[in-house]
Amino acid sequence: MAKEADIELVKINTDNVNSVNPLTDEQISALLDQHKSVAYVSYKICLLNTRNDAVTLGPIKLQGDADYWKSMAQLFYDEYKREQEEAEFKASAGSTILMRRADGT
Repeated sequence: MAKEADIELVKINTDNVNSVNPLTDEQISALLDQHKSVAYVSYKICLLNTRNDAVTLGPIKLQGDADYWKSMAQLFYDEYKREQEEAEFKASAGSTILMRRADGT
């Protein structure tokens, strides 16, 4: 079960309260349990919110918000990639293997 603080952070990141199809805490918790990253879950939900909902009625044209959700998804994806790079760096830091060149330089 994911921490309540992480669930709330995902809800804030994705504006879950004002969403047309809001996810329940259990659904968000399941995603967090599976992916282990608030940034990645936020990214996935932003992609789910991306839809082409532009409407044209005669001379009236209403723009959709797909571009907004795509840019938000990219923001969280970049954050997720940084998290992954930091985790890889921490995992490889502190290695005790020292190598020397054969010619002594």
